[in-house]
Amino acid sequence: MSITILVVDDDIDDIDLFKEAVEDMDKSVNYKSTVSAMEALSILDSRALVPDIIVVDFNMPLLNGAEFIQAVRENPDYDSIKLFLYSTCDLNQIMTDRYKIHIDGFFRKPTTFDGLRSKVSDLLALCNPSKINR
Repeated sequence: MSITILVVDDDIDDIDLFKEAVEDMDKSVNYKSTVSAMEALSILDSRALVPDIIVVDFNMPLLNGAEFIQAVRENPDYDSIKLFLYSTCDLNQIMTDRYKIHIDGFFRKPTTFDGLRSKVSDLLALCNPSKINR
């Protein structure tokens, strides 16, 4: 079974690092990304992609990560998708928003590649715990 992960982040450098970490952990993962929450909603609505995991940046223009997650959670067809917020901002701000929406977790953007790789390992293990090697 191949895991599909969608990363939504307006910072292309973070998207590239996340992709590198995912590929480093498991080359069979279907990795997709977009720089816009609006585009991510369009992708979901078109059924072109129904990921196992979505990781969305909290601070984005037009539609922030919390608003994106609220929109996704309004559609029961997406109940099986694991949704995670991540950000460089103060975790207390994210915690406040977390209680207003249903998310599976949140984390601060790691400051090192090893830290990101470890977080990716944790995320992928949610979908296939026996396959992930740290």
